[in-house]
Amino acid sequence: MLHDRSGFLIGHILEFWDRLRIDLSFVRIRILTGSLSMEHSSGRGRFTGGSASALESERVGNASVFIGEVGKGTVPGSGFFQFPKESTFLSRWEEWRFHRVDLSAESRGFMKHYRLNRLFHARSNRCFDVAVDHGFFNQPGFLQGIENMEEVVKTLVDAGPDAIQLTVGQARHLQGIRGKERPALVLRTDVANIYGKELPETSFSLMIEETMLQAVRLDAACVCVNLFQIPGAPEVHGQCVENILKLKPQADYYGMPMMIEPLVFRPNEEAGGYMVDGELEKITHLVRQAVELGADIIKADPTDDVSEYHKVIEVASGIPVLVRGGGKVSDEVILQRTRDLIAQGVSGIVYGRNVIQHPDPRKITQSLMDIVHGDDR
Repeated sequence: MLHDRSGFLIGHILEFWDRLRIDLSFVRIRILTGSLSMEHSSGRGRFTGGSASALESERVGNASVFIGEVGKGTVPGSGFFQFPKESTFLSRWEEWRFHRVDLSAESRGFMKHYRLNRLFHARSNRCFDVAVDHGFFNQPGFLQGIENMEEVVKTLVDAGPDAIQLTVGQARHLQGIRGKERPALVLRTDVANIYGKELPETSFSLMIEETMLQAVRLDAACVCVNLFQIPGAPEVHGQCVENILKLKPQADYYGMPMMIEPLVFRPNEEAGGYMVDGELEKITHLVRQAVELGADIIKADPTDDVSEYHKVIEVASGIPVLVRGGGKVSDEVILQRTRDLIAQGVSGIVYGRNVIQHPDPRKITQSLMDIVHGDDR
């Protein structure tokens, strides 16, 4: 049974608005203790703070009940009742019965599984995710090939990868496309300023606010968060760990898979930033930390010697490993590397510049899809 304070508060608000008989009103109700369901003689509805379906609504009698949102890091949330013009609906709030609704851990686990089903190919059980989130980082040179995002996304959708990695500001170009064959959305959740030839005086890696609510609203299949290891910037590694520690319980609560991207940098002044240090030991240790922090998927650097990559998969302890492309290389190099990685047992790839800066992004995407999924495509 709902806490007495909640029932008392809700009842008085409903009575107040009913007495005023406002033609069209929105009533915002702060729920003090968890999620609710409501039953009434004129119909059934749900009012929940914590549902993964944050934008759904249902008719209840003559009123629309909109599913509410969860407050930061807590179960309590808020919802909206829209009363029709001249409605006498809910004139007696005592006719309603309120009950707690708990979203069980088992249900949340199923939600993660359902979203992962959208991300990984049904037959090969692998994933090719094209990363197009480079504009998030305000770095010269990163916009090459992605100046017109609407056209870029349309081209990629036509090529048919399993997923496209985008930011909150660009996800609309993917999610606005009609049809059931659209690739899944992987939502980039953090922004950093560490990609230049010199590290800035103050380096940061910051996460978007209300991360999981934004992911749910955008119908993402997965979120992606960085785990940097940068020579000369240990504080950024600490910020990344803090971001992940905050994100993990939200990911579990909303049933949203969390992809952690452990990136081992070479010194910025040596490699110009964002360049892979392919040393096996460094990569395996950072991958293992990502697993220990609760990753559902790993997006990892390639090693200098691809024949050793099975050791990265081993330390991932059963968590799927997708390999990032690193710097731009020739078609011959990226295609052969992908074949070798698949032979080592990886669960897929996440390539960005090797696709979006290619003269024919559609052609290279389809060539990589043939390698990743083989005869199962």
